[in-house]
Amino acid sequence: APLRAGGSPRQPEKVSRHRRGAFCVSGGEEGLAGVEEDDRSPAKHAAEITAAQASGDGGEVGEGGGQRSKVQQSRIRMINELHKMRKRQTRLAKLLIVRREEFERKPIAEQEALRRAFRVGHGDDHGTLGSKGLRRALEELGLSARSDVEKKELKILCDEICVIEADFFVFCFEAVPRARELLRDLRRAPLLQDFLFYDTDKSGTLDDAECLRILARLYTWNLDTESCVLMRRAFNDILDDVRRPGTHAVDFEGFERLLGRSQEAYHRILAERESAIREQEGLDDEDMEQHTDEVLYLFDTFSREASSQGASGARPPSRSSFAGRFATAEDVRRMVVEFALLPDEDDSLVRCLFSRVDSERRGVLRFRGFLQLVRQLRACSRRLARQELQVVFAKFDKDRSGLLTIGEVNALVSEMGLMPQCREDQAILRRLITQVDKDCSDNLTFEEFQVFVQRLSERMYAVQSGRERREALDEGFCDKEVGELRDAFYMLDSRGAGRLGFEALSRAAQLMRKTLGPIELQRQLERFDEDGLNALRFGQFVKFVRALGSRDVLE
Repeated sequence: APLRAGGSPRQPEKVSRHRRGAFCVSGGEEGLAGVEEDDRSPAKHAAEITAAQASGDGGEVGEGGGQRSKVQQSRIRMINELHKMRKRQTRLAKLLIVRREEFERKPIAEQEALRRAFRVGHGDDHGTLGSKGLRRALEELGLSARSDVEKKELKILCDEICVIEADFFVFCFEAVPRARELLRDLRRAPLLQDFLFYDTDKSGTLDDAECLRILARLYTWNLDTESCVLMRRAFNDILDDVRRPGTHAVDFEGFERLLGRSQEAYHRILAERESAIREQEGLDDEDMEQHTDEVLYLFDTFSREASSQGASGARPPSRSSFAGRFATAEDVRRMVVEFALLPDEDDSLVRCLFSRVDSERRGVLRFRGFLQLVRQLRACSRRLARQELQVVFAKFDKDRSGLLTIGEVNALVSEMGLMPQCREDQAILRRLITQVDKDCSDNLTFEEFQVFVQRLSERMYAVQSGRERREALDEGFCDKEVGELRDAFYMLDSRGAGRLGFEALSRAAQLMRKTLGPIELQRQLERFDEDGLNALRFGQFVKFVRALGSRDVLE
């Protein structure tokens, strides 16, 4: 304590009252005082206390007074920290209220998509995500890496955001916007090439027809009928937002936003529809994992071909109905032909596997049973093709490591005639490599390669079949007639080439009771042969049938 000039100690006076929870100096004793707050800051109190300690008629500060001064300064620093912490907590509370209100203003569908993605990252609305969980949540929203560079940059971003684990609102209002911006910047150059590809009239903007090509090529290939309707509606809403004001044109900046938001809408619709089908059809984790990206279009085919009354063969009144959907052996045969799952057109193999899956001998399968049959059919196909694929694999495995790099896989795919023919096929190829490369090593073992080749050929064939089906519907045929036309096509394609040449088309003309001379038949062949191969694939064959103006080939 300060000493008076006369040497007698002076009792410390009450210096001031500080805010609630501060320390007081009064009557020579210190303690926590739960007193009223005043208008002065902790820093100002610190100055007053220091001045009071230093005052005292020119006296000297003793050893005990110096120790007390240090204790008081330490307490004052703690007061300042508590004050700052309280202000920070107040700001965070206000921010939380603002973010909650902002989140509630988002569309309901977007709110549900964000909640579902957060749960996929192993969190909940009140939990937090680590870096790996955050990456999983972003992938669920469609914000996933397509290259090693994007993968690296996304990992850095997630690590930065999750220095302290990310809660739900950090995910919604920091992680998602920053990931969108990051991917948009990284993809700017490839997106410019895509923009020029879709800008067919070279006007520098995209009109409605050019934008609808984007929808058809990128966001409907593996959706069922109901999902396509939802995706088309979402795409049109996004398109209205990104158009240049006062026009129907979309510039490059709008194109970037259109693709980004459409990708997120596509993933949201895909996840919601898969969840609905899983619940209604009783699918388990194995079913969903083994049929990643294909549940919807397999279900769409099943809905079209299967009967609603079991073996009676009656067609369902509504394709969107889940109840009472059964497939006979003949229904299943048509489905596997559509997806090129039938090795060497072996109907007996389908019937054998059908009997094995139909353990109750009811003569019909539900959708889950159909998926089990597809998996068994694929396993049989892999066994039949194993020796041939081993020879091809060894040819490209230059270092005899038992592994193929991604570059070697691309070269092999090209030699096998499975090289993607358009941009959406390229996207399918990249996604399939990611799916089969379970350990993310960028190398494929023989088993992974075997699955990859099978899935690639099936997937590209299914995509092509979907396009051809849409072409047939545009030509005025109904779904039932499209199925019958496909049966006729494969009956005429006796060599399994996937195309009909001059002789097969001559036979088709006879079935349609049309008399065509060789010159006229060749003229019709050249008219629809867009590929210059002197043979017609299924979509071109449909146009050929329409041009001859007869459906007798169906009989």
